[in-house]
Amino acid sequence: MNYIYRSFPFVALTLQNIIIFFKHYFLGAGFPWDFSMAYYAMIAFWTTAIKSGIFPHWVPFQSMGYPFGMNLQSGMYYLPLWIFPIFNIPYTLQNAVRFQCLHILFGSVGMFILLKVILGNNSSRYALAGAITFQFFGGFYSNAQHVDIIRAYALAPWLFYTCTLHNQNLLRLASCNLLIPIFIYLLATGGYPGNFISSIFILSIYILLQLIFNLVSKDNQEHKIRRIVLTVITFGLVLLGISMASVHLAPAWLYKAELTRNETAASLEKMGLWFEHLPGLFLSSRTLPGEISMTSTYITLPIFFLLFFLPHQKYRKSFIHIYIIILCLSLAMVAGDKSIVWLMFSRLFPPLGLSRFPSSDYRVFIAITIIILSISSLKTILEQIEQKGNIRNYWKYTSFACLCIILGIQFGIYTKRVLPPIDSPIQQETIAQLQAPIACIITLGMITVLYRTQSSRAWFGQKQRQILIFIIILMIVGDGARVISDMLPMWFIQNSEAKYAGAMSLVNNGKLVTYSIFENLPTSRPPRKITDHYLNFSWQGYLNGTFMMQDYGGTVLKRRQTIEENQIYNEYMSKAWQPILLEKIVSPQKADSINIKDDILINILKTKTEINKNNNIVQTKYGINNIEYKIKLNREMIMLENEIYFPGWSSILIKAGETTDRGIEIKATPINGVFRGWILPSGTYTMKANYTMPYWKEFRNISIFGFMVWIVLFVKLSYIYSNKHVENK
Repeated sequence: MNYIYRSFPFVALTLQNIIIFFKHYFLGAGFPWDFSMAYYAMIAFWTTAIKSGIFPHWVPFQSMGYPFGMNLQSGMYYLPLWIFPIFNIPYTLQNAVRFQCLHILFGSVGMFILLKVILGNNSSRYALAGAITFQFFGGFYSNAQHVDIIRAYALAPWLFYTCTLHNQNLLRLASCNLLIPIFIYLLATGGYPGNFISSIFILSIYILLQLIFNLVSKDNQEHKIRRIVLTVITFGLVLLGISMASVHLAPAWLYKAELTRNETAASLEKMGLWFEHLPGLFLSSRTLPGEISMTSTYITLPIFFLLFFLPHQKYRKSFIHIYIIILCLSLAMVAGDKSIVWLMFSRLFPPLGLSRFPSSDYRVFIAITIIILSISSLKTILEQIEQKGNIRNYWKYTSFACLCIILGIQFGIYTKRVLPPIDSPIQQETIAQLQAPIACIITLGMITVLYRTQSSRAWFGQKQRQILIFIIILMIVGDGARVISDMLPMWFIQNSEAKYAGAMSLVNNGKLVTYSIFENLPTSRPPRKITDHYLNFSWQGYLNGTFMMQDYGGTVLKRRQTIEENQIYNEYMSKAWQPILLEKIVSPQKADSINIKDDILINILKTKTEINKNNNIVQTKYGINNIEYKIKLNREMIMLENEIYFPGWSSILIKAGETTDRGIEIKATPINGVFRGWILPSGTYTMKANYTMPYWKEFRNISIFGFMVWIVLFVKLSYIYSNKHVENK
């Protein structure tokens, strides 16, 4: 029976997840917009590459070619995604949908465990109410199209859980604290970069606040010193997690000057939330101003209502104030550049200003802290910690809560037009019209339940508390159903492959279409394609091997931008592979960069010059990270290719009868700052070009070393703690 009791919350959360996403799991439904585009395509590409025995350092099919290590949203180092190549599971769109649904379940389980730690013993029912609420968190539904943001939201409760120190009366790390590095790693490799930066910031404040509250306690000096050491060790574990992710983070940081975002980040409009978005705490974000996917902080109306009953006097000397401070800080940061707090911190810590979406980066912290505070209020009320019969405070809190709800309904529903349905199986207009009546019913239900608890002079027994918790959970579920139904067009499409229907097939000969890329690599690169609009399958190269001029994503090299802005360069890059041989004008030792005037380059493209008469270069293999050529030159020359340059390209020149070990190694040279060039010696030989991200092996080794350190620490300390636990028994 004890086992059944302990497993019940997890069963309940699983049932909630299956009921919400039943059609996503079993009937082919999917998530709209960006989900099925580049987010899906790039993961399908690299998982298939791994299964084909290729680690893709370079992606030749998108953006005229670019280093995959510069794409922080690829998920290539996100360990859960490796179950697909390791267990030979095809990364179909339907499997991608299921994978995301499981992340939401994982996040709710993390919220349950976090609340159990904060609320203490005998708090499973309260923690379950909070976890059910978190599974209704609006960010999971409004941002359903953004897989990396969903992962970051799902990991957020776990990060709070692993960084929670204030319950550790033994003045040592708990087993959960040893998980900090792995969850930091997962966030860094699987989450949206903006969420990673904001999470490191918020978690750092969270850890420091715990230290401050401990230092002002009545502990003796020795205990305070040990708490400081514990905090330093905790920050060390955070840094260890970042070092474990260095293979993913370091290349983009090292070569950030190669990205357009590095220069434009400061000037980009920051999408934040403001006072007009407050109704999104208990209403659908469908009618709120701003980007529809970035404005929902929904945490259900009962939880919002309970927030007004937080017993401040009871928690005056409690750690609950830490979560109030985190909530206030998150509210200030989510406003973006409208907030003086955000401006101050982004100047003190410049990485905070890199993200375009403060609304995405901080919403989950608002939701988590409100849930913690509201569930704490519920526990205090139902367990009769405060004196009974305080009707005056009850009516004061109730009046204020009702006023906020009425104003929110007026602003969030009745002042906005009803949006038309988008591929929705239900009548969205009917659902929209029911929002206000259902919200009013839920509000009256909360007023009734809380009045019952405040007006009674008798203490509640265990049975009465269970009944009231069950009623509140039912109201949370009913209110959650109300809002996520209204938000349905943001997280539901009837057919997950609707985007591709009639346009391109995701299956070829019974296998995922991406396999055809590695089975049919060309001997020489064909012309590149450009679509009339970036939404018109500009990401198809990841899926079928079409060589694309553009891409659908945020990784834009400055060299690509330079090419797109120059008509001569753009036309040259769009052609099939077309090398240009030039007389050697500099010595190899000085060939860090070669510049050719545009008028000379266009003349070479338009005319057949005699310089190529007695020379020949042929491509014999065009792979992912490697290209092979047959070369015959009568003198030393420069070969210019209509390929984009990036540090990391090198070649081995092998004469007939020689082995690779005896070949001559040369490095690519940038021509006009954008094209890939080679200074080639005379003779007849084979050239094998290969791309590896610069310093990739060093960063990989740092990551491996970090994992080894973490595993040793985890095993060693877990063993020590388990022995102490046995001794204490």
